[in-house]
Amino acid sequence: MLVTFAFSIVLIKTSLLGLSGLTIALAACFLLLIKRNIIELRSAVKTKFCQLYQIALITQLLGYLILLAKLLLIDGWHDLPLFIASHIVIHHVWSAFIAATLTVMTIVNYLQLKAQQNAI
Repeated sequence: MLVTFAFSIVLIKTSLLGLSGLTIALAACFLLLIKRNIIELRSAVKTKFCQLYQIALITQLLGYLILLAKLLLIDGWHDLPLFIASHIVIHHVWSAFIAATLTVMTIVNYLQLKAQQNAI
């Protein structure tokens, strides 16, 4: 179970660094590892972390869709500097939002699992 928290920390860090492509690849790999039962987990833990990795994957892909939509709205070469500048701002805000969401979800998962272990 500790491995899943390490995976979450890696996703948070890559998202904070703005490495969206790497975050997408890692989230997909982590999701496959858990869904293929390569990492043995209880079903409740498996569900929570699959949801976390899916959110990381979907939100990063959504960021690329936003980039594509912005790219299609460019009228000409004179809009390119503004496109690049606005993409950098939007990209960093979006990546920070994803990292914050993953951090909160990881902390909530940890606290819930800790409470369940203490109850046993």
